[in-house]
Amino acid sequence: MKLLKIILVLILFIALLMIAYLNQNEVTVGYYYGKTVEGVPLFIVIFAAILIGLIIAGLISASDLLRKNLTIRRLNQNIKTLEEEIQSLRRLQLAEGVETEPETPVDRDF
Repeated sequence: MKLLKIILVLILFIALLMIAYLNQNEVTVGYYYGKTVEGVPLFIVIFAAILIGLIIAGLISASDLLRKNLTIRRLNQNIKTLEEEIQSLRRLQLAEGVETEPETPVDRDF
C-alpha cells in the first residue's frame, strides 16, 4: 500500500511538472472589475483554479461531515434516553412483581 501511494504521488508530481512545462505562456488575468495582472504564467492560473476548486470541495465535504456527526450524536443520545427508560420500566415491573422476558443483547456496531 505504501509503495502504491509513493507511485501515485510520483505520477501526480510528473504530471504537474508536465503541465507547468507545457503551459509557460504568459497571460493577463482579470480578477475584479477591470483590475488585471499581466505576465502571469498560464500554469500558475491553472494550478490556482485547481487549488480553489479543491478548497471549495473540501469545505463542502467538511460541512456535510459535521452535519452527519451531529445527527449521529443526537441519535445516540436518543438511544441512551430510550435505553434508560426501558431500564426504569423493567425496574418498575420487578417492583410490582410482574415477570419479564430475558433481555436480548442489542448489536450497536453499525
